[in-house]
Amino acid sequence: MSSSSDQHQAAPADAAPTEIEILRGRAGVVGRSRVGVSSIVATPPPFQGGLPGARATLIEMRDAPMHVESTLVVGEKMLLPLADGLHRVSKLATPSESDRQGHVVIDTEAARAGSPHTVFVSEEGRLRIGGPEVKAAYDVRVLAWTPDKHAPQSATLEWLTAAFPRDSVPAQQIKQQAVKVGDRLQVGAATLTVKAVEGQTQDHPAWIEFELSPGG
Repeated sequence: MSSSSDQHQAAPADAAPTEIEILRGRAGVVGRSRVGVSSIVATPPPFQGGLPGARATLIEMRDAPMHVESTLVVGEKMLLPLADGLHRVSKLATPSESDRQGHVVIDTEAARAGSPHTVFVSEEGRLRIGGPEVKAAYDVRVLAWTPDKHAPQSATLEWLTAAFPRDSVPAQQIKQQAVKVGDRLQVGAATLTVKAVEGQTQDHPAWIEFELSPGG
């Protein structure tokens, strides 16, 4: 039975939720993006006596201005780039006896507003442009950060068709380019302009921010 104080503190029935919980292996809608949870794994503490943590592999999907899928590896309290901006990952729960699948909780309100034309590729992540059929899509990854991922001035990128495993793609069809702010890439039918090359922080892994323009 609820007390009067409980009822007073309860949110109105029509109030928009401030968080969304997504189970591992499932997807949910956050803003203008679909977000899938591929995996959640515990990470060892960085030093003796440190607190244990977890990392989740999340897949962000959007269909405008063209089909895009971003795979990112994030920790708890980190920011997740979506079509309407950066959203905070407020909780990661690894699978357990009481929570067989594990889940991720994401703030529904963006911590920083963004644009559906802004896309990211991150450390350990992948940016897929085009599709949704893989034969019409390209995968973009970061090969190296210069001088390092903590304070990069530039990065070396690789992109290739998503239709086949990398080992099956002829070397001459795999493109690589070192990029810095202001550089442009032509990836399939999309033009990617580098807006920022940002190092790893407590808020996010090292990543590159692009402006996406459909068409050649």
